[in-house]
Amino acid sequence: MSYRGILLNLLLLSIITISCRLFTGEDTPASDQGVQQTLDAQASLIAEMEAMQSTLDAQQVDSQQLTADAQATSAANETAAAYNQKTKEAENNIATRTQARAILLTNTAEAEMEVEPQVGAFSEKLQVAYDDGVLPTMDGTYHRLEDFDESIAQINYLTWWDTDYAPENFVIRVDAYWDTASEQTNWDRSGCGFVFGLEDEQNYNRTWLGLDGFVNLKRLVKDDWQWIAKRPNGKLSIPEGEAEIMMVVFDKRITIYVNGEKELSEYDPFYTAGKLALSVHSGTNKGFGTQCKMSNIDLMIFE
Repeated sequence: MSYRGILLNLLLLSIITISCRLFTGEDTPASDQGVQQTLDAQASLIAEMEAMQSTLDAQQVDSQQLTADAQATSAANETAAAYNQKTKEAENNIATRTQARAILLTNTAEAEMEVEPQVGAFSEKLQVAYDDGVLPTMDGTYHRLEDFDESIAQINYLTWWDTDYAPENFVIRVDAYWDTASEQTNWDRSGCGFVFGLEDEQNYNRTWLGLDGFVNLKRLVKDDWQWIAKRPNGKLSIPEGEAEIMMVVFDKRITIYVNGEKELSEYDPFYTAGKLALSVHSGTNKGFGTQCKMSNIDLMIFE
């Protein structure tokens, strides 16, 4: 029971006691004046109780206000903490993006520094084709392709791997290395080369440096093979060896350079733009067959 309830009960008990005495005629040592004094005392007590209750009510209000203020302060602190956390996360994100951008710019600058000497060295090769009149311009878009290392072991067969480019007029240059698993190989069917103007498996052009010492150029039209040209290059090192191969394709003229020397140049009126691929030709099915590695692969595409 609350403090207020206890006081009210005591007051009620006192009033009942006095009333009983008045109505029952019980003798009391007090006179009427004493009764009045008693009533006055009770009224004073009631006033004091009411004053105490007002104090208690005020204290309760103060307590509730303090509680509300404390809750508001706690909520404000939590909001401030959340805001500070979000601010910190945003600052961290900005710092991360700034760092990533700096890394990207650094990598881009390094890549450009690496490309410049590559283009410079390749420009010397392009100059040869330009001076020969098979390349009317040297203004194109340069690409450095990833190194290539593939082999097939299927006699008199070729396989190609796309470069993800399909240019019409272009120059491609590679440092080629070859190896064969058998010295009983069909050397004219073995070698490294390119597939280009690739529309589908029944329509494309191909060229390869045969290990018999000939440069070959053929086209496949509706699954029908047609020779365009076959030119002697000279004796090559077998079963393994290396050479620089460059092919220029411009305005339907196809020119092949081997170790900087022009070995073949033919006009093909049927040539159309298509996919460009690196190819391996195998003249044996023994062991790993024929292997081709191509490195320092330069590609210049002209509009």
